[in-house]
Amino acid sequence: MNNKTKKIGLIATLLLMVGSLSACKETSDVNSVGSISSATNDDNDQQIDTTDNGLNEETGNLSISGRCNGCGHCSLIDSEHFSRSFGRSAPTVISQDNLDSSNLLAAINRCPTRAIQLTS
Repeated sequence: MNNKTKKIGLIATLLLMVGSLSACKETSDVNSVGSISSATNDDNDQQIDTTDNGLNEETGNLSISGRCNGCGHCSLIDSEHFSRSFGRSAPTVISQDNLDSSNLLAAINRCPTRAIQLTS
């Protein structure tokens, strides 16, 4: 392996590490009255409205609680149910269909703050 290839590999690895670490920093969330509040990885169970599409998460089966730190793992794992919107730190629930999907279960299990709630 030549020096140029080693440098490219090192730079790519560093960029991936920085990107994954930045998802864990403190972010701001939009709460249910539309104001911006600072959110950390605490035990806040208050529901927040993260929808832009008319779905009401608080009465639906799938919701995201105020614990969400905006890391985006859910939207990367399950784009059928979650979406990231420009300018918003919290993801949006975009579907209440197919709630037995394996991708949804994986997103729920991957959530570092356990903010995704699936109720019957």
